[in-house]
Amino acid sequence: ISVLHYNLLNYGNYTSYCTSTTNNIDQKDTYLQTIINYARPDVFCVCEIGSNSTYPNRILNNVLNINGINYYRKVTATNNANSNIINMLYYNNNKLGFKSSAVINTYIRDINLFKFYYKSADLANGDTTFITFILCHLKAGSNPEDAQDRATMISNMMNYLNNIGIADNYVLSGDFNVYSSSETCFQTLINHSNPN
Repeated sequence: ISVLHYNLLNYGNYTSYCTSTTNNIDQKDTYLQTIINYARPDVFCVCEIGSNSTYPNRILNNVLNINGINYYRKVTATNNANSNIINMLYYNNNKLGFKSSAVINTYIRDINLFKFYYKSADLANGDTTFITFILCHLKAGSNPEDAQDRATMISNMMNYLNNIGIADNYVLSGDFNVYSSSETCFQTLINHSNPN
């Protein structure tokens, strides 16, 4: 299973520094088409996509399922944190089947978990492998409050994983916005009290 993650930098979300001129989604679509055509990932995870449903659908229909390709699907978006940007995951439906999803709530942005099963040749006999993709976009900024927000978000995620207690196949991707390896959020990820 090939996996690709991108921060799409306010795709479809315009700000004072990302305008329709400097952040043109038609141009972004063209660049993404080139990347996707080359990499052809089975799982394409993104963060910083506009929260309006138009934008996740646009990538599915204008970037992924083009030129005879029609097997990409997307998950259902969440936005419990009421952010103007969200995470999204697209997947190759020929190889993966969607099983379930969960949201780890933070007041900044949702952390999403999407569980899939591999469509192996033995699937009809009940034999498969499960894999959970975790998408996060941690708080940017180099001041101590921002670092604390990142630490809180990762602590929420690790506590969730610890509480469900399932040793499974996990892939964590996102924009971590970590400024040093000594940050609490990074150390929590690599030196958690529960090594499983």
